[in-house]
Parts: sequence; C-alpha cells; structure tokens
Amino acid sequence: MQALRVRPTILLPLRERSSFLDYYYNQGDAGGVFVPGNLRLASAEEVDLEILFAKEQVTIHTRGIIRWKRLAGKRDLPAGIGVEFLAAERATRDLLLELARGRDVNIAKRRSRRYPAMLEIDYATNSVFLTDVTDDLSKEGAAIHCDDLPDVGAIVPLRLKVPDETSPIDLKGEVRWRKAEGRKCFGVRFVFESPQAQERLAALVDRIKQQVATELSFSTAEAVAKNPGTRSGRS
Repeated sequence: MQALRVRPTILLPLRERSSFLDYYYNQGDAGGVFVPGNLRLASAEEVDLEILFAKEQVTIHTRGIIRWKRLAGKRDLPAGIGVEFLAAERATRDLLLELARGRDVNIAKRRSRRYPAMLEIDYATNSVFLTDVTDDLSKEGAAIHCDDLPDVGAIVPLRLKVPDETSPIDLKGEVRWRKAEGRKCFGVRFVFESPQAQERLAALVDRIKQQVATELSFSTAEAVAKNPGTRSGRS
C-alpha cells in the first residue's frame, strides 16, 4: 500500500514586497532565494516554496531545489538554505522581481489550491490504462507526469490510488494543458460522475492539506525581520 507522499514545503514570510530583494540572489541558471533558519532538508532536494507578503496579503507559490546550506555562526551570517528556482519557474521568478520593484503585476489565483502530493494514478490512453504519478492535486484538478501525452480537450478516465485504502477513486479528467519539454506532464480538470467520488477526493485533499501543514518547514517572521540583507549568497 502506498504512503501519502508530499514534497517538502518552505514558507518565506516577508513584511512587504520590496523585502524580496533582500533574499533574492542572482546565481545559478534561474536565480534563487535565501531562506533563513535551521531547516532539516537535504541539498539537491526539490521543494515547494510559499512566499508570503504580509503587507499586501499576497502569497505566491513556486518550486525550487536546495542548492546549498549555511550552518549557524559561519562568518557571523545567519543559518539558512539557498533555494534555486526551477527552470520552469522563470516566469514566476520574473513576476516576483517585478512585484518587489514596485511594478503593477497581474497575479492569477486558482479557485482551489493545489498541493504537492505525489500519488499513483492510472490514466487511459488508446483504451489502455497506464500508471504514473501526480505532480500536484486539488479538489478540482491535478497535474500528472506521463510519457504518452493525451490531447488538450480530451476526456481521460482516471483511477487515483488512495493511501491506506483498497479501492481507487474513479473519475474523469478534461485535459487543459500539456507540457512536452523536460519531464512530460499534463493538467486535468476533474469531471465527477458521482457525488461519492467527489466526497472521497475532497477527504483525500484535506488529508494532504493537514500533512503539508504538519510538515511545513519555515522561518518565523521574527527571524526574517532580524536578518535583512542576506542576498550575499553562499558566503
């Protein structure tokens, strides 16, 4: 029976949007951010990153890889980690920089939040069910890694495997987008054929939400406030 797996999530709370420039560093292929704190995460680990702007009441979600760690007390610099943005997140990085520099930006909001859950899922293509893994999941849709991409607009039968349960959730997904470069994946909006399937999915997403909250690694607002100007990188 598969376990409920989620990617680590890091919270970077900032007082206001201009504060982002104190934590951003222009190193690596896509740049990154310094997150202060003694975080128990390994280098090269992929993480979800939530950047909260308190004054603007805006939270931006993005993805990255831990590229380096700094221990407490080294050269009198704060402990923390360097999270490099994934190449696919360059547009989000640019949005963050535009926001931090005081420019007007349009921040699209999903109707329901997607959580970084990695669950086995069967999907039908050419009348054959294949098994792969979700990249994220919400009560309304999912992103699914795959090798055989369905066409946009197709209605795909799905079987989502639920940890600790013997029967999958049977539903359908309307393909809204597909990504053929890098690691292939496609996104679906769920089409429910029964209220039971919708209720089971909602219960599963609530479980994931609780686990993400429990495992959340973060720096407190106080720690961030005490450590401005940390964009000096790996020193």
